[in-house]
Amino acid sequence: MKNLLIRLGLLVFFMAGAAPLYAQNDTELDRLQKNIAELEEQLHELILFTNRITIEKYLEQASRNKSIIPVFNLAGFDWDALFDTVPHLGELHREFDFADNNLRKILEDYPEYLEIKKLAKIEIAEYRKQQGQFFLKLQEQDANYRVARIARDEALSTQNIEIVRYLLEYYQNRGESMPTSGMISEREKLLILQEPIMQRIAYIATGTQIAINELKEKYKELTGVDYNP
Repeated sequence: MKNLLIRLGLLVFFMAGAAPLYAQNDTELDRLQKNIAELEEQLHELILFTNRITIEKYLEQASRNKSIIPVFNLAGFDWDALFDTVPHLGELHREFDFADNNLRKILEDYPEYLEIKKLAKIEIAEYRKQQGQFFLKLQEQDANYRVARIARDEALSTQNIEIVRYLLEYYQNRGESMPTSGMISEREKLLILQEPIMQRIAYIATGTQIAINELKEKYKELTGVDYNP
């Protein structure tokens, strides 16, 4: 939390000191446009900061709990290309494949599992029900399954966390917010946004947006048209 507060303090400090530069011959309209542009840039930085902190906090919790982030729910990505072009992600994916194959070999030694798999093409709800019951039985009775399941889930958890870390930096370096729809639930997002540091960021962002709106109203009064850079 201390590091987050320092980062927020630095962001606010630079925003406060980033007054637009005026030329001697600037008109009132010129100064107004520069002020709007500067505030919009500051608001964009606050939005990016909110996106970063939201995802970083989500990752902290996932790392702590070794949970499996549903990163593959994010739309529009060529995951094979990502694993092929980013070496450390490719290595993590190979480690996951190895653990996943080990688990699959154990499961396929059970004729009951092979029969349950056939239901996936017939009745998905019944398939999931029987699969869940079968996994619970193995969890109690098969030590090899328990070890292989833990190894597979931990490999998947690590892989997915690192994918999100990589994508976060990719988007932030482009000046864009990383998409979270389908990955972070609305409930999880709400819990993060209720934290004190997020409330502070939201307060500053709201004030910045109000100032922008007021300046745009003034621009309209001077020109008779809406502000459109």
